[in-house]
Amino acid sequence: SGDLSGEADLDKFEIDDADDDTIEENQEDAEIGMFTVEFVDGDAEVSRLDISLRGDTETDTSDVAPWDAFDTVTLWVDGDMIAEMDASNEDDYLDEDDGSLRFSNLDLVAMEDEEVEITVAATMQNGLDTEELTTWNLRAESLRYFDADGVATTEDEFEGIGDTNEHADFDVEMEGEGDDLSVRTATEDPDATTLALEDDMKTEYVAFAFNLDAGDSDGDVEVNAFDLGVNVLSSTSAAVANTLIVDDIKVMVEGDEISTDDVTVSDTDLGSSNGQIMVDFDNGDFMIDAEGEVLVEIEVSFKSLPSSREGTTIQFSLDGDDVDAEGADDIVTDGSATGEVHTLRTEGLVLDMTDEDFTLKTNSDTTAADDVGEYTLKFDVTAFQEDFYFNKTAARGTTGTTEGAEYLVESNGSTVTTGTTTASLTSTADTEGSRFVVHEGDTETFTLKVNYDPATSGFYAVQLNNVNYFMASSGGSPASQIAQPEEDFDTDESNI
Repeated sequence: SGDLSGEADLDKFEIDDADDDTIEENQEDAEIGMFTVEFVDGDAEVSRLDISLRGDTETDTSDVAPWDAFDTVTLWVDGDMIAEMDASNEDDYLDEDDGSLRFSNLDLVAMEDEEVEITVAATMQNGLDTEELTTWNLRAESLRYFDADGVATTEDEFEGIGDTNEHADFDVEMEGEGDDLSVRTATEDPDATTLALEDDMKTEYVAFAFNLDAGDSDGDVEVNAFDLGVNVLSSTSAAVANTLIVDDIKVMVEGDEISTDDVTVSDTDLGSSNGQIMVDFDNGDFMIDAEGEVLVEIEVSFKSLPSSREGTTIQFSLDGDDVDAEGADDIVTDGSATGEVHTLRTEGLVLDMTDEDFTLKTNSDTTAADDVGEYTLKFDVTAFQEDFYFNKTAARGTTGTTEGAEYLVESNGSTVTTGTTTASLTSTADTEGSRFVVHEGDTETFTLKVNYDPATSGFYAVQLNNVNYFMASSGGSPASQIAQPEEDFDTDESNI
């Protein structure tokens, strides 16, 4: 606390549901909600947090008592448990009528203008009664914090402090009920990129990866079939038929190919919600051990890409409702996973954001004593199949001009058109004629510097929208490569 500065004021307090809002009796450290706090005008030390657990969304505990359902409640920050309370003893509750618990002596430091996410988790008791197997809600009753001068503030009215919800909801179910198999997002899912295809032969890539989790299953699970969702769009956002892009797929489980009895690539337009690839597995070949989890990778065999399909994008997904699985009991698969958007080209660029920086500078104009923000974005450009050339200029917009790079100014996720910008584009690439050149198979680093003078004070970010490239060192018409996914080419928002 000796390193704190300023006179902190709570500017944001948000309450969100957990990613999985259904938990089971006897489950340990299950997330039940999240509080997001942010302070302005100084750093703060959060010393105390009061929460409440109310069953069946009642205003008090007259119908169902939390101490009969919960064993412990814990607080977590950045994956570390910072506090734990016994929730099974009625006497430990701050107020039995509203089911409130007090976490004291937290010593949680929140730096100025930085969001802190406090995850609330619970370990449930076993053998719950019917009235305890219900919908519960998690509320924040009060928050106490100190600023750098040791001044204490207690907040117990959170309306108007950020876009807060009244409470986070979660359902408590009987152990083993449903949720025997879950579809989960996998960290191994390939990042959004440009896939280099051939114009005269098939090409194979792993384009989607997800986890199938049988951690709540008492017995082994057999996967009989699933229907992959596919969304394919041309560069003009028009739907493209399955059979024009995908020839076949392989299903790899923990690195081993699983035998399939049938794979059907539907002729449905993939731009619609009905775009699917239906996969049936040979009987007994796709088994998941009880309480196990497996990584599933989808290796796609792409057809040769004609010039008319350059820039087509493809995205895979899987919903639990589209998985056919069985075990000793009936299995209802839940969860879902959605892969990244990949761009298909026979020649072009791969973009990769590598670094960003922000500097606040005094404005040099004579009309106002304000500030200007200097944003620096570094990104790698890899060329495949051809050499590509870039003008040494940058501009604000998405017009697909001859500028080497185009960018946007954003605030709260929305594009801002006010204020003024100046920009420059440099690179490690060689120069041919008046343009940068990235040779086939090479990767060069580009640095985009943007100075932004806003019309009004606020928090702003800069996003690389696209780069424009030529086939020669002079003349010609440019092609455009969009920087996707957008969030990977955004800077953090900074106060100007």
